Amino acid sequence: MIVGFPPFYHKNQRTMYDLIEKFPVKFPDPVKHGIPMSDEAKDIILQLLEKDPAKRLGSEKGIEEIVKHDWFQDVDIDMLLNKELEAPYIPKLSDDLTDVSCFDKEFTSTSLEETFVPKGDVSMKNVEKYNKKFSDFDS
Repeated sequence: MIVGFPPFYHKNQRTMYDLIEKFPVKFPDPVKHGIPMSDEAKDIILQLLEKDPAKRLGSEKGIEEIVKHDWFQDVDIDMLLNKELEAPYIPKLSDDLTDVSCFDKEFTSTSLEETFVPKGDVSMKNVEKYNKKFSDFDS
């Protein structure tokens, strides 16, 4: 979310899984893409996306280890947990419960039928195959 797209994105799902499993994280060029990132942001992303689960940030001490990272140095974690921090951006919404004005039209103009993947779809079999490889991501 820092740069607006996932680090291993590819429109082909199989290729994307291969990128996740075998390739290093690539950050966008700050000049070419106009997306500057701090060293702390890059470092926390690299540590959270470490391929070896035993070396991944948080693998030893959980959330305590993660929030001690320099990227969180200006965040008062206690105030955050107590919901005492003011959000840096609060979208203006209407009283209409179906207000989607803060979402890109690319996502709100797509019908549900277009995004639904039937259970017997071959692509789902590929996802299930890779689920085993990434099963330790939840632990």
